[in-house]
Amino acid sequence: MLTKIYCDQLKDQGAIRPPIHFHSGLNVILGSSSAANSIGKTTFLLMIDFAFGGNSYLKSDSTIEAVGPHTILFTFEFDGTEYHFSRSTITPDFVHLLDSHNNELDAWPIKQFCSWLKTKYGMDDLHGTFRGLVSNFFRIYGKDNYDEKRPLSSYAQDSAQNGIERLLELFDKYEQIESLKTELKTAEARKKTFRKANEFHFVNLATNAKEAKENENEIGRIKSKLHSLIEQSNEGLADIDPVIAERTSDLKRDISKLRRARTRLSAQLATIDDDEAIEPYKATNDFASLQTFFPNANIKHLEEIESFHHQVTEVLKKERKNARTSIQADIDDLDKQIQKLNQEIRNIGLTPTVSTIILESYADLTRQLNALETANAGYKTLKELEAERKRCKDNLERETESILRAIEQALNYEMEQKNSFVCGPAKTAPHISIPSTKKYSFGIPNDTGTGSQTRGMFLLDYALLTLTNLPAFAHDTNTIKQVQDDVVLNLFKLYDTSKKQVFVAIDKAESFTDGELPEIIEANTVIRLSTGHELFGKAWNEDKDEVGKNAR
Repeated sequence: MLTKIYCDQLKDQGAIRPPIHFHSGLNVILGSSSAANSIGKTTFLLMIDFAFGGNSYLKSDSTIEAVGPHTILFTFEFDGTEYHFSRSTITPDFVHLLDSHNNELDAWPIKQFCSWLKTKYGMDDLHGTFRGLVSNFFRIYGKDNYDEKRPLSSYAQDSAQNGIERLLELFDKYEQIESLKTELKTAEARKKTFRKANEFHFVNLATNAKEAKENENEIGRIKSKLHSLIEQSNEGLADIDPVIAERTSDLKRDISKLRRARTRLSAQLATIDDDEAIEPYKATNDFASLQTFFPNANIKHLEEIESFHHQVTEVLKKERKNARTSIQADIDDLDKQIQKLNQEIRNIGLTPTVSTIILESYADLTRQLNALETANAGYKTLKELEAERKRCKDNLERETESILRAIEQALNYEMEQKNSFVCGPAKTAPHISIPSTKKYSFGIPNDTGTGSQTRGMFLLDYALLTLTNLPAFAHDTNTIKQVQDDVVLNLFKLYDTSKKQVFVAIDKAESFTDGELPEIIEANTVIRLSTGHELFGKAWNEDKDEVGKNAR
């Protein structure tokens, strides 16, 4: 716990104040009987918050401007061991670890210091940061976290959901709910991804129960056709994989194309063979008898023509021979391809004589069957994913409701017990209702007075101090003055029974008991402040010129 604060800028009538010591239970920052302002009550509460890792103290512009840069030294004690620290307004992002003589040992980033406090206060297992868990309950003027109707708010615009999440963190239930939320998000993401796959045709699925039923009917019809086809073919189709059947059908089509090409080439080869059977006609011996009938005929010219014809015939004969060789080679190659494809069909397990039409019908029907079965399997998967999403949602809602009810009941019971101590059994106790993780209501039924509602907020803080690892809380004058005097004194008596720490700032304490300082306040006052005895030895709201005139 926090045991000491010291700053050489804290003065009383010019002298540096000695260290301010704290203890468990109630710690009172006592103001004057005249309720003087600007003497440092709120500032000192903010200084305590600063020692707990807060930053609101730095926002106190008047203090920083009037005092200037300064360093605050403070001590925490855990398990009998003291830990000394300092934190400067110049470098507030670091907390310095000191030895007992205030010599620096190490410099910790503020995040590391807050993590250390979280560990030392036994809050390691809790989700959330140390400041996130405690800051809301240091209800100090200027922090805007003291709305008695919204006591879980850490600042004016804070959401109810944030407040409830902090409550779950304090009761160590946040991660349990978050785990269920993660399961639900995962289930929702899986379902969404599966639907997207269908939208982009990566998978096809029946979109509703009617379509799935129609698919079932079609599946039955196709299976019946396949059965008939298998019986009619008598080729062992029942044992053929649809992919193999489709491959076999493709092979047979390829064989048919190759055979048609072979037939064309064979026809060309036959034509060449027919041409080679015709010998060129030689008419040279007849030219002499021709001259008998045509004495003037140019026999030599006719012989030249006949020689040209003979040469052409030889060229054509040679070309036919080459063409025949090439065509025969192509025919041989086609025969090899046909033989190879037939062998592949035989390797599949079918004889090459299986009808292509039967294979194509079988492959087409099995493709349709697979598509429909896949669509229905996809629909079944989608239904399973939806059932999983609903199961996760139901689990989350059921577990969340159970946890919130348990927290609600624990807080209400504790507040009811302490309310009887504070103001008697006749007064209605505050009540919190948390129907979901997004909203809550708080107040005293049938009593909307500000003082009563504020008392309810104080009792809620104390209930959390009792039921959770919350290490401390603070209440400022602006809220305490809303509550009637006898209730305040009883609250203080309640606070003083705690083994943890409560810091309160109060003034006009004498008015509680007709001019005498109540014993509970007297015994627990850690610092007294009043006009002339301000926290820093001076007030910020005094006119310096007027102060000088009065001094003269």
